[in-house]
Amino acid sequence: MKIFFVIFLSIFLLSACSLVWEKSMTDSGSLASGEQLPDKLTDAERIELIRERRKELDTIRKGDYYTLSNNPEEALTYYLQAVERLPDDVILAKKLWHAYYQKRDWKNAYSQYIRTPIWELTDAERDELLTALFFDETQLDRMGQLAQIALDLGERDFYHIVDTCHTGIHNCIVKIESYAGPSERVNTLRGIILDAAKVSPDYDYRNALVATKLYEYRAYRAVTLLTREILTRRDDYVPVEKLLWFSLYEIGNYTEAKKVLLSVLERTPKDTEIIIKLGDIYFAEHDYATANLYYNNAIFAWYDSKIDIERKLAYSYSRLENIKWMMQVLAYLLEEKDVTESDNAVAISLALQNGENLKAYVWAWNAIKKYPDSAMIAALYITASRMVWKSADATAYLATLPPSVLESPVVRLEQAILMLDSGNTDGALQIFREVYALDEDADFAREAENYIQFIESKKLLESIQENKENEGSSSPPVEEDIPWWR
Repeated sequence: MKIFFVIFLSIFLLSACSLVWEKSMTDSGSLASGEQLPDKLTDAERIELIRERRKELDTIRKGDYYTLSNNPEEALTYYLQAVERLPDDVILAKKLWHAYYQKRDWKNAYSQYIRTPIWELTDAERDELLTALFFDETQLDRMGQLAQIALDLGERDFYHIVDTCHTGIHNCIVKIESYAGPSERVNTLRGIILDAAKVSPDYDYRNALVATKLYEYRAYRAVTLLTREILTRRDDYVPVEKLLWFSLYEIGNYTEAKKVLLSVLERTPKDTEIIIKLGDIYFAEHDYATANLYYNNAIFAWYDSKIDIERKLAYSYSRLENIKWMMQVLAYLLEEKDVTESDNAVAISLALQNGENLKAYVWAWNAIKKYPDSAMIAALYITASRMVWKSADATAYLATLPPSVLESPVVRLEQAILMLDSGNTDGALQIFREVYALDEDADFAREAENYIQFIESKKLLESIQENKENEGSSSPPVEEDIPWWR
């Protein structure tokens, strides 16, 4: 089950650290940005590409794992290796640009995005392309680049407004006030300006409201410029300071964000929002011990969304290899009312990884009652049962599963391992082969393949030994030890 542990841990990293990004780095040998990927491939070229991609699966999967782990720097080392051998692979190109995007390396991210034919982009990928374009400070012709991207009129108008806001508050406000087009977002900004004038004559009050809405629209670079300008006149405007450091964090400027945050924290020491964000910054800088100090302080300050902090704490303790505290935090997390199926799967997986088999079994027993239709939880319960020598319970549990769960590859794989444990080698081998045949490139198939090779090798050794015994020669017996999958 080692491969599945990686999968479950990846799910945890993704959910626990979705706001935590690795520290920005300097350029690291990207591909030539001007080379466009081929628009279409012939059937023969596509088949050859699939064959070549299979040769690189191990390398690509390692990159995928580190991408899910929010460690884009490590992911890039693997993706770049694979791209050297698969320069025309659109799927791999997307993985590469997303890693640069995670790393907040906007220049390299955009240079990779524009190599991909526009019709190959999903809506989410197109949004990432636009983000990279507008966050890259080296871009001198954003509007020229924007003209090459398929957008409706309202979207195009919005990004024109954002580009104008990069030139200062006055130009930004005038452009929004004079707008008479179809963009819902620009018209919302225009409404904010009109309403602000009815509430207060203070222009900076209006400007702060506009900056706040732009933050909601994820125009973070524009927000950093607008808030800096406001703070030159009102250096004690705390809500605007918060907008500034939030935006600095989002564009990857951790050093300055931390400086601003620490300054604000001196004046508002109980602000849990600041405490958590500082934890996130130290986490992004790989300073997990300091990050945990802030996360624990947030919990002691009765932060409302405690489960989010517990996820981050558990991950940080795992990076520090402090298993005792990691397990303690996971135990607290599983008691939260808004705990998820993935949280349970991660806790059980980590307990198994670290030899806490009895705890894993107890957590899995509770989880199968909460998530009776989850194949992921079912597979983990069977694994935990085997680890505490309760295979009979696991076999009985299998008989109660609905077909939708029982037929899942991960559950079938565990069913085969149980059969192998009980001595039914032929029955186990048949299921392993069926699982492998479902999708030879899937992780569960690769795990099944390991068992198939083990069984076939053992059968071959037993056959050789039997032949030698029949010939009257002596040979060392086949070792009967604790199975390797335990």
